[in-house]
Parts: sequence; C-alpha cells; structure tokens
Amino acid sequence: MKKAVMKLAMNDQQTFKIVVTINVFWAVAWLFISQNLATYFFFIGLSVLSLWFIRKWPKEWLWIYIIILSISLIFVVFVYAGNTAQYGNPYYSGGSDDKTYEMRALKAMAENLFTPQAIQTHILSEYDVGSLYYAFLSVVAFLAKPLGGYSTWLGRTLNVFLLIYTLMLIHYLILLVEPLKRNVANIAVLVIAAMPIVQYVNSHVFRDTLNLFLVIFLAVLLTKIFYGKYTSDRATRFGVIFDYTMLLVSIVLLYYLRRNTLIYPIAIFSFITFDKYKPKIMFFTKKLYHEHKFKFSLLILSMIMILVLAVVLVVQSRFINFSYYVDFYTKYKQTQAVGGLSYFVFDTPLLPMGVILRSLYAFVSPFPSLYGSMIGIRSFGVETVMLTVSAGVGITFFMLPYIFKRICQFDWISLSFIVIFLSIIVTTFTFRHMIFYYPFMMILGVDGILNSSKSARKVYLIDSLIVGSILVVAYIALRFIAIGGII
Repeated sequence: MKKAVMKLAMNDQQTFKIVVTINVFWAVAWLFISQNLATYFFFIGLSVLSLWFIRKWPKEWLWIYIIILSISLIFVVFVYAGNTAQYGNPYYSGGSDDKTYEMRALKAMAENLFTPQAIQTHILSEYDVGSLYYAFLSVVAFLAKPLGGYSTWLGRTLNVFLLIYTLMLIHYLILLVEPLKRNVANIAVLVIAAMPIVQYVNSHVFRDTLNLFLVIFLAVLLTKIFYGKYTSDRATRFGVIFDYTMLLVSIVLLYYLRRNTLIYPIAIFSFITFDKYKPKIMFFTKKLYHEHKFKFSLLILSMIMILVLAVVLVVQSRFINFSYYVDFYTKYKQTQAVGGLSYFVFDTPLLPMGVILRSLYAFVSPFPSLYGSMIGIRSFGVETVMLTVSAGVGITFFMLPYIFKRICQFDWISLSFIVIFLSIIVTTFTFRHMIFYYPFMMILGVDGILNSSKSARKVYLIDSLIVGSILVVAYIALRFIAIGGII
C-alpha cells in the first residue's frame, strides 16, 4: 500500500514538472514572439497563479491547463499573423473595436482616468458602451508602463488566461450542480477550448472573453452562496463574506461592461434552482392535478400570464432595450449581405419563420465561403484563418444530433443554452457573441456523444453525412440563384 502511494506521489510530481517545463518553454517563446517585457512578466505571473490555483485539483487538470494554454497561444499567433498578412496590422478587419479599445484605453491612461464613470464622461460619447473594458485596459497599460509599456500581445495574453479561468469555473459548476461524470466535464472544457470560433474571438482584444468570465463567475457565486455547504468555522465565515463581496463586485463590473448580459447568470442560476426543486414541483403539480383540477388549471394559466408579462416587460424595458438590438442588428446584417443567402435569412420577419431560419443559420455560422476558402488555401491571410473557423463549424454540424438529443432533457445546461442562444440570434447575431452559448452547446454535444451507444453514433454519422451533402448542394444552388438575381 505504501509503495502504491509513493508511486502515485512520484507520478504527480513528474506530471507537475512536465507541465511546469512546458509552461516555462511558452514563457520564453512568448518573450521572443511579443518582444515586450510587460507581456512576459504578466504571462509569468498569471502562469504561477494558475498553477497555484489548480495544485489541489485532480492531476488531470494540470494536463487540461497546459493543453488549453498551448491551443490558445498557438491560435493567438495564428490570428495575429493572418491579420498582419492581410491588413498590415494585427487587428480585426485592419482596425475595428479591438483597436478602438486599445487606443482609447491608452488615452485614458495618459489622462489618469481609470474608472468606468470617468472614462465614460471624458473619453467616450453617450452612445459608446463597455466603459469597464476601457478602464480594465487602462489599468493594465498603467501597470505595464514601467516594463516597456502596453503591447497588443498583452491584451491577447490576458484573454488567454481569462478563457482558462472561465473553463475552470465551468468545470467547477458542472460538477457542483449537474451529476455528470468527471470525464465528461474534462472532455467538454477541452472541446470548448479547441473550437476555432471560440479561439478566434479570444485571440482579438475584444471584451467578450472578460464578459463570459464575469457571467460564469457570477453564476458560480450565486450557486455556491445558495447551495454550497458552509460550516461555522472561522475560515468558512470569511469565505461567506468573500463570496458576498465578490457577488456585489461582479454585478457592478458586469453592469459597466455589458449590462444586458446580467440576465445570463440570473437565468443560469434560475434553471439550476428549478433543477434542484424539480422533483418536488413535479410531485406537487401531479397531486394538485388529480385532486384539484380547477386550481391546477388556474395555477398554470397564472404562470403563463406572468411569463408573458415578464417577456413583454423585458422587451419594452429601456434597461435591456431589446427592440433596439433587434432592429439595429437586423438592418446591419442585411447591409452586410446584400443579395446573398444571409440577406434572405435576415430579411424574413422575426416571427415565426425568422427565428427558425436564424436558428438553423446560427448552427452553421460563420458560414464557410467557397471563394474565400479557395483563397485561404492558395495564400496565407485572414481567409486561411476563416477556413480553420469553418472547419470548426463542420465539427459542430456533426454534433447537432447529439445536441438536439441532449436538449430534450431540459436541465439547467440545455435551458441555459436555449435562452442564451435565442437571445443572441434574435438580437445581435454577431460571431463575437457566439462565445456566450458555445460552451453550453459543446457540453450538450460531448455529453450526448459519450452517453450514446456505438450503433446510435453510426446512425447519427450517416444521417449527418446525408443531410450535410443535401445542404451543400442546396447552398451551392442558392448561391447561383442569388448571383443570378433571383434572391
């Protein structure tokens, strides 16, 4: 027994040494790649923090950490090189929101503005949003100043570690709430990290990675506070105070980052609560139905009316400003795709067919461009990067049967996915915002695959190939029709 324990301890030590060695290799490589001392020191500090945090976790998390880190860093270099080859600079489309974030953050730092309110007043216009992200980058730039100054590599490095911490929180939340096997949670976080669309968003200096982190962090805090097991010792009392403090801080931060997304952690926690009490609710409703059918009918009718009223209030609320997002982004998507298939999708009235068409289109978005794919194969640039993203869309397509099968369980994971997915497709439908629902979609897909028999997997594979072939032919035909001016 002692020999087995000693052997296990030695294996753990060897694993830790290997992971640290790979981490050191990436740190040195990152110094040469970024040519920025501040990026190097931030990388070292965040690496040490990550390894310290997971030191007591199961040893497989050491491998998960280093795999996610390696995938993310490789993709950052890949996207940086693709943008630079195409535009002469590393920014999305040659200079979009990512460049604006950095330029305004540097301006805020130069003027000693480090709070969302101050930046909103002196740097941004009344129509600009996300003041927290400018404040976040301005603080980072201030800390980087003695170490050679801010570099765009630094912003991307922070996103890499934010994604790692987000996936750690998702893993923790899955095991805390959902009785999934540990191997399902392990594989799910690796698949999420490996999805090109997630890494593509994460490899730019966008606020979406920080936004996703705060959404999941807030959902974890709510779940831990209400359903965690606290004892009466001093350390636990400190933990409770810390959790409540971080809860309030997270709400404030999320409000100044993107206040509309405050609804996501609330929805996730609500679905977790529903899962907790679902057996009791089902028992109560079944008993009420058999013994008091009139009261049961009245209860159901009242619940429907409350739900409809809540939806109406959300739609009309200035806080969420739902109708603005639907109208603004629908027109924006139409102008981007004049005469194309996507124009047909977004030109369709939202209810009832618009939601269906957008849902189908979202599952294969960003939709691969045949012409762009050919360019990406012939010469390296943005189209090469997008070809990789399109390959990820293909993987998602083959996972759809398992995703749909798993959705039918209507647990907190599937309900969270449905709400976030629908909120994105009917409003912004922006590739950057897909990062919010992709984690839940991948968890559903992985769980569905691992809990399906081999015979079922064969059937799903054949079905996917047939449907995929039909859709490819239909798409090519529609493209020719669109070019001909029929659509």
